[in-house]
Amino acid sequence: LNDCAALQLLYSSVTFQNGTRLPWKMDGSTSLCSWKGVYCTSERVNELSLLWPDFTGPSRLAGTLPDEIALLSNLSTLRLMTLMSGTIPSKISGLPQLTVLDLSDSTFSGTIPSEIGRLSSLVSLELGDMDSLSGTIPSEIGGMLNLENIFLTSRFSGSIPSELGRLSKLGALYLTGGGGGRGNHLTGLIPEQICPLVVKFMPDHCDLERNSFTCPLPTCGKICNATCK
Repeated sequence: LNDCAALQLLYSSVTFQNGTRLPWKMDGSTSLCSWKGVYCTSERVNELSLLWPDFTGPSRLAGTLPDEIALLSNLSTLRLMTLMSGTIPSKISGLPQLTVLDLSDSTFSGTIPSEIGRLSSLVSLELGDMDSLSGTIPSEIGGMLNLENIFLTSRFSGSIPSELGRLSKLGALYLTGGGGGRGNHLTGLIPEQICPLVVKFMPDHCDLERNSFTCPLPTCGKICNATCK
């Protein structure tokens, strides 16, 4: 029942740019597990993937992500490549089974909610190429001890939280800065706490280039293509 209510509210909250709606039959004639972009295990929704251009070619999905997305309590994968407006709802932290959160190339605005740190099962956090998402990187991410992949390549500023050094499973860290007004603008010292992870687990999967870090660089700075001034 909760799964159905959550998807009904999502259906009502979004439309495509051409005025059409998601190709879901809301009259109860088909199982929600047969709807495009919805994947189930044992009749419970465990993946929601609304990716452009999978649905309507050049027309992208726009609207807001309702708080009731948290009703999808069995959700393990959430991928939204959409023209969603508004902020990333803090209620997203109420998805205890979530392992993949990918909102890359969407148009959410505001900041990353600190409540995201409650996603203790999360393995991959991907918030890239989002021109309207800014603010600092929450230190609470350092408490998400199952994280293996971090892709935060939008318009984030401030310093890298030293708490990321606690992520012993981390295998990829992309905090790439930007040029021409796009991308991150991270500053301050790169925390030494992340260097053991970089050297041991991700010498080829760490990118901190094109930011404005303060010298001196730590031992792992050059590995991650970082520069300082």
